[in-house]
Amino acid sequence: MFMQKGKYNHSWLKLDLNENPYGKIGYTRIDEYEKARKKIAQYAKINPRNVVLTNGAAHALDLVFSFLLPDKAKILLPIPNFFFYRKFERVHRLKFIKIPCQDGLPIKIIHEKIVRGIKAIYLSNPNNPLGYALSIKELTELIVWAKKINAIAVVDEAYFEFCGVTVSRLVNKFPNLIVIRTISKALGLAGTRIGYIITEEKRARLLEEVRGKLFEVSRAGIEEINNLTFADFARIHRQVLQINRTKKEFVNFLLQNGVDFCPSKANFVTIKVKNSKSVVEKLKNKRILVTNLNNYLDGKKVLKNCIRVTIPRESDLSRLKKALLSAL
Repeated sequence: MFMQKGKYNHSWLKLDLNENPYGKIGYTRIDEYEKARKKIAQYAKINPRNVVLTNGAAHALDLVFSFLLPDKAKILLPIPNFFFYRKFERVHRLKFIKIPCQDGLPIKIIHEKIVRGIKAIYLSNPNNPLGYALSIKELTELIVWAKKINAIAVVDEAYFEFCGVTVSRLVNKFPNLIVIRTISKALGLAGTRIGYIITEEKRARLLEEVRGKLFEVSRAGIEEINNLTFADFARIHRQVLQINRTKKEFVNFLLQNGVDFCPSKANFVTIKVKNSKSVVEKLKNKRILVTNLNNYLDGKKVLKNCIRVTIPRESDLSRLKKALLSAL
């Protein structure tokens, strides 16, 4: 009984990793991992050799910023943004050059900041929590500028399905490009804690080495991915279209009622209110949970008295609108 071409025979006795022989979920094995990687690559329309699976997008970011950047490296970061970077400021002592944004990313300012000494630029596209998104042309310009100074460009595409913009197919053209994704948003599998990196093949192999042993990737998440079918991919696409239609209806409601908001290319809308704490509590009393962004990291000026509302099912939209009107 031996491994053949990376395949694993499930009739084997698994006595190598000290697992409970009566347990239901064991460690991830090579054949299961490779099957999941191919499935994700199929979904992403990319070569499996360009894909690295991780325990969520946060783990993917940890790999990139912990192992690919030197201590005290300077990184360009539009703010407000996904708040992962606080850990790297404190633990890895990375230096984030923060660029305030409000109505979108100031491309000219970013260009001016991409100078020798910068080791990376991080972009979430669409941005969380503001929801703005850059075009392929704008992203490509920034990737090219980063390449000129030997800096990596990290593009977080956690919400890319909702805007339809991705640079994943450029990873072989630009070896400095790293794309981060998750299956928790559009795919609706947040609890599985699976993320993935898309990058050029050589770097993908390196990141797999530093990530560690295969069984450190969530087995439950791997199984969920391996159970996905073409029908599931089609269903996900339909759901994304429906969420975007519902978002459009919700935005029209906000416009009709004079509610200030940030135009969003993601599956949420950030709204400006008079008292975010009060609105959040009133909605909670009606069993509706939203996020208070008032104290969001590096967003105090832009996000003061703002709340972030995830777009609900179409059938729940009228309930949200009624509750929000009474809470404002």
